[in-house]
Amino acid sequence: YIQTKGGPLMKKRITDDFFKEYVNTTHMKPNGSGLFSFVRYDTDMENDRYISDLYLFDMDAGKAKRTIVELSKLMRYVLYEASNRTILLSREIQFLDNYIALMKLRYTGRVRIECCMPDEVPEVQIPPLLFISFVENAFKHGVSYQEESFIRVFMSVEDGRLAFRCSNSNHGRSVEQHHGIGLENIRKRLRLLFGQDYTLSINERDDSFNVLLIIPLL
Repeated sequence: YIQTKGGPLMKKRITDDFFKEYVNTTHMKPNGSGLFSFVRYDTDMENDRYISDLYLFDMDAGKAKRTIVELSKLMRYVLYEASNRTILLSREIQFLDNYIALMKLRYTGRVRIECCMPDEVPEVQIPPLLFISFVENAFKHGVSYQEESFIRVFMSVEDGRLAFRCSNSNHGRSVEQHHGIGLENIRKRLRLLFGQDYTLSINERDDSFNVLLIIPLL
């Protein structure tokens, strides 16, 4: 679903032609409106439903175009690749990179965003969409418009295991981040996928909320 300021809510099939058409509409031209509401995209995946948050962007036409491009990459992945039981690690990393690029457009210089992925990615398979909920939660709970904020996402591969770390600034909303339904669903999915062969550590400090997930590579 995509909605422009002053326009009706549109439900359209996500295709390359649609995005090319949408980016070139009058809403995307310099004199047009730059306010967009990306309502949601979702997919069913082994009884887990992945749904994005509501994002509002008030930006110039150039940044709006880049935003549409980044959003289209996310949608294509979720719609056409994430329904597979496994996916190449490189594709999952690209998905995270695209999501973080979109968030950088949204928050500009107000949030310190760090992302470090492996320089060399082995050609291994992992279950899709394992990490995005942690990253989404980091942006949802870790950003304040009154205080300095940061988001850090790191991933490394060593000895046949993948370590994913995600940290965000703590602004007193960690209770929600600790006990949400989404987190419980993640725990259930990890148990179904890996049994006891994984590590999920979540801890809170005065200034940060930190997640460590270690899984075996398939």
